[in-house]
Amino acid sequence: MKSSVPSYAGAAAFLILILSASLCTSCLRTGLVRSITPVERPDVEATKYGTATVRSLYCDIMVEPVDDGLWRSIRNSAAYGKTPDPGSLQRTPPLTAFQVVVKNTLNAPIQLRNTQLSFGPRTMEAQTADGVRDRLKSPSYSGFNLDAIFSFRRLISERDGSEAIDYDRDTVDMKLDFIPPRDSVLTIIVFERMPVSSRTFKLRFVIAAMGNLKTIDFDFIRDEHREGKTKEQYKKDRAADAE
Repeated sequence: MKSSVPSYAGAAAFLILILSASLCTSCLRTGLVRSITPVERPDVEATKYGTATVRSLYCDIMVEPVDDGLWRSIRNSAAYGKTPDPGSLQRTPPLTAFQVVVKNTLNAPIQLRNTQLSFGPRTMEAQTADGVRDRLKSPSYSGFNLDAIFSFRRLISERDGSEAIDYDRDTVDMKLDFIPPRDSVLTIIVFERMPVSSRTFKLRFVIAAMGNLKTIDFDFIRDEHREGKTKEQYKKDRAADAE
C-alpha cells in the first residue's frame, strides 16, 4: 500500500502558497492613495469626475487634477508623449499637476498671465519646462515630451467636465502665447508636490483681457490614505503616530 505522506506534504505546500499569495495581496493593498477634490462654491461648478469650472465675463476655466490615470493618457498620446528610453520602466512624475482648459468668451484676445498654488502661508509659482526637466532626469520619465506638455493646444471639440479629452483627436498644436477670441486652449499646469500635511489649497489664475487683470481661483481638498483603509481609519492612524 502506498504511503499517504506525500499527499499530506503536497497539501501543506499548497496551503503555504495560498497564504503567501494572500499576504502579498494584502501588502499590495496598502499602497498610498492620493486624491484631489474641488470644493463646490456658488461660482464653481464641480462634477463627480473631479473637474471644476468657473465662468466669467472674460473666460471660462475648467480644471481637472492630473492623477495617475491621466498621466498615463498624457504619456501615451502623440501630442504629449514620445518614445521612452529602451528598457526604462515609466513612472508617474512626483508633481502636483492640473489639466486646464481656458475658453475665451470675449471678441478680443486674452492671456493667461500667471498661475499660483497656495496652501497655508506658502505660495508656489507654476513650474516651467526647464525647471521640471532638471527634476525629471531619470529614464523613468523619458516618455514625456515636456516642451509639448507646457505649451498650449487648441481645443477643437466641445467637452464638458464629464467627458475625457482625446489629445490627438480633440486638440491641435498652436504657437500663440495668447488665446484668440472665442477660442479654447488646453494646457497642463505643474507645481512641486505639496507637503503631506497640507490638506486644503487654492489654485489661482491671473487673466489679462482688454487692459485689465482678472483673478479666478479654485479651492481644493487633498487626501492621502492607505488603500484598504477608510479615511476615518487613516486619520486615527495619523493621530496615533503623532502621539
